[in-house]
Amino acid sequence: MSTRRRTRNPEDTNAALSDAQRYLRYRLRSKKELEEYLRKRGYIHVAVKEVVEKLEASGIIDDERFAYVYALDNMRLKFKGPRIIRSELRRLGVSEEIVNAALTKVVEEVDFEELVARYARKLEKLDERTLRKYLSSRGFEWVHIKKIEEVLYAGGE
Repeated sequence: MSTRRRTRNPEDTNAALSDAQRYLRYRLRSKKELEEYLRKRGYIHVAVKEVVEKLEASGIIDDERFAYVYALDNMRLKFKGPRIIRSELRRLGVSEEIVNAALTKVVEEVDFEELVARYARKLEKLDERTLRKYLSSRGFEWVHIKKIEEVLYAGGE
């Protein structure tokens, strides 16, 4: 946090909008994340609601796009499975319907061969039982574990 302190008017929607835009520069955010951030910054409910509505209307805040990008990035880059991603998205305030749609789309789009190739060095060291426990702990469901095993063992033959 900055050492300088600004006194802000809790009703100032322009200041709230400026703070929201600064917060959104780093990554996409869910609607709930943004609302909590603005409330924590001291803005009243009316100002927060107005800013969020304005950003939703302009397409900057979009929970569907956020959930899709979040799920895709976490599966490809952080090797997280749908179970863990689902719980993280719920914690971030995304509705269950949007989470389910995003995860369904991501699982259909993810190339398990590419995913396994990226993490093959680590996965190949594990025996079958340990591999299943590891993948389960990473949030993968049984269907995905079987796909990963097929790809991993088909590449080794």
